[in-house]
Amino acid sequence: MDHNRKCKSCDVKITITEEELLDLIDDLRKRGVDIASYDVYQRRLEKCYKCPHLDLTGTCQLCGCFVKIRAYDKNKDCPDYCESRWQDI
Repeated sequence: MDHNRKCKSCDVKITITEEELLDLIDDLRKRGVDIASYDVYQRRLEKCYKCPHLDLTGTCQLCGCFVKIRAYDKNKDCPDYCESRWQDI
């Protein structure tokens, strides 16, 4: 896996701190987004961490999202249209 790839949509490498991540997740809650259970969240992340489309910044190279945020949204799915890794969760 190439861990030095950049954002799918641009030439910028983006990282977020744990504090920024928690703020973004809190923002999801405030906007009324259905949040997945912690167990589902952890199982989704386990699948993402084994995925060849994940880079070291935690960005999915298929959709450009931060997987730690996408995995919290109960209504989101794995963006890999060939093999959804979250299908059995």
